[in-house]
Amino acid sequence: MKTILLILTLLIIGTLIYFNNPNYHIIVLPDKLIEVAYPIIITNSNTKIIGGNHTILRLKNNANCPVIMIGGLRGNQITNVIISNITIDGNRTNQTTEYWIYTIRGVINNNGIIVQNAKNVNISDIIIKSCKSGGLVTTLSVSDIIVDNVVSYDNEYDGIACYETRDSIFSNLNLYNNKAAGISLDNNFNSNRFSNCFISNNVTGIFMRTSSYNQFNNIVITNGKYGVFLAQVDKNTNTACINNVFDTISIKTAHNFVINDVSCTNNIVKNKWFY
Repeated sequence: MKTILLILTLLIIGTLIYFNNPNYHIIVLPDKLIEVAYPIIITNSNTKIIGGNHTILRLKNNANCPVIMIGGLRGNQITNVIISNITIDGNRTNQTTEYWIYTIRGVINNNGIIVQNAKNVNISDIIIKSCKSGGLVTTLSVSDIIVDNVVSYDNEYDGIACYETRDSIFSNLNLYNNKAAGISLDNNFNSNRFSNCFISNNVTGIFMRTSSYNQFNNIVITNGKYGVFLAQVDKNTNTACINNVFDTISIKTAHNFVINDVSCTNNIVKNKWFY
């Protein structure tokens, strides 16, 4: 039934090719501009959605919703989902609110892609732009995901924001001209790795709270107020950033590397170039 609902949603936004093989539900989006009035919600494991060379999902005027949601708010984690080769246009100047719906777990914002309650998700070769909230967001028990070759820019808040996420890999990211952070990490973001990231023209390059045992390799941050900003939540010392490693990092911002709270300890910076 869930698969049928996903197919019907995609049929509304345009012609697709659907393959049901023993390993994956495979959905190939048409190679064209597709206007989206409702979020594409994936609650089936073993689902693969692939775009063409010029596939663009653009949120309709006043749709006020996310574009793609992977996973549900409750129930078993979904697993083995692949999203690739798609451009997402959040059309933020023609939306009226950052929020879509209120749930028992909080508000669901109008992001480009939301991953929640999921593991073994692969997101690659994606462009996300102009969302009313964030570009790519992971939250609510996410693990073992791979994000590779993602561009995220001109979003109202963060290029990428991650919460309750562990054991995941983020590589080859280009995050620029977002109105808040290039990367925002909070609420138990632990044991993840970022590599080969170019972050430019955001207010903050990397913002972190309640994040520990993460690795950052080959990171370039330019043109913003803060390069890296480590903090705790308000006066709660249990939410500090600890035991993170930044290796081979170049920063040229107004304030290159800020440790806002003394509770943020054992963070290692090596092979650095601060200008």
